[in-house]
Amino acid sequence: MEVYNEAAEMFREVVRHGVHVDVYKAGRFHDVRNRARFLFGKEVTDWLKGWHELLIDMTTSAAMFKDQDISPERERHVATAYEALKKVLKFPEQFPHLCEPYMKMDQKRVRTPSEWFNDKDRQRQSYGDSAS
Repeated sequence: MEVYNEAAEMFREVVRHGVHVDVYKAGRFHDVRNRARFLFGKEVTDWLKGWHELLIDMTTSAAMFKDQDISPERERHVATAYEALKKVLKFPEQFPHLCEPYMKMDQKRVRTPSEWFNDKDRQRQSYGDSAS
């Protein structure tokens, strides 16, 4: 759940700051991706990789146009940053649906050893009751 929450927090960071997310924070998202490998399947980790690449493109393009004067190169960086932002903002439409199968707790709970022994004991006692 921690990995999911950290990814959602990075999204909230994008919503708060737009294309001007701290480059350092965007780079640190790599840690989240690494931990996701052990919790989610390939489709989630591939999606996170693509989302992270968009995030890096967005933040680096924004950093490049931040101190530039108006020029065609600046316009190109602005366009790149905002195109990436549009894609990054699709996070809530896509990420939760990808993670849902991994986060559902629809499997049967594994019993503790004492629960198992109690169940077996009840089963054993019931055999004795039916014989009499």
